[in-house]
Amino acid sequence: QVGFGCEMNMVDDRLCIVRNGSDTPIDQAEYVVFDLETTGLSCHYDSIIEFGAVKVHNHLVVDRMQKFIKPPHPIPAYITKKTNITDAMVADARSFDESIDEILAWIGNDVLVAHNATFDYHFLNEELRRLHRPALENCVIDTLDMARALLPERRAYRLGNIARFYRVAYDEEAAHRADYDAEALAGVFLSLLRDAQAKG
Repeated sequence: QVGFGCEMNMVDDRLCIVRNGSDTPIDQAEYVVFDLETTGLSCHYDSIIEFGAVKVHNHLVVDRMQKFIKPPHPIPAYITKKTNITDAMVADARSFDESIDEILAWIGNDVLVAHNATFDYHFLNEELRRLHRPALENCVIDTLDMARALLPERRAYRLGNIARFYRVAYDEEAAHRADYDAEALAGVFLSLLRDAQAKG
């Protein structure tokens, strides 16, 4: 049967908040809160065009990184419309192969934090696999599933929805750029951490 005008999303009821768990106490960890912009949703056929991240230590942002990455193929028009990233903006950027060593050195062994980490973490690892490089083994926290666990009464869990709930600044016009979303996500993550600690 076809349901006209109906959009459905399949959601796994098993939450995966932490991958590659670590024994590091939460308050002692250094976090890299990051976001990717890509040419599409397939980690097998699409490419990363922007990496944005902030480092968080002792509940404070201590460093930032933003890099455009030149993809091996043109950026689709619908991606440019969504992200405002054009082919001209990445024309002089380095490729993923030329950028990844600097990114990995900056990340180090820090805990990675992403909203829908399944997408971002797998995308990074697929790009590494194509270069015959080892996969990331950092501990990873998914704020999407963390929000689902801590805020079960919410109806929507997009970054903008959770940011507004915690009164973290989030401008829909500026969103969907990796550096902007990473900055907003850092605020959301710190709020989620406070809630998690308050709830034991």
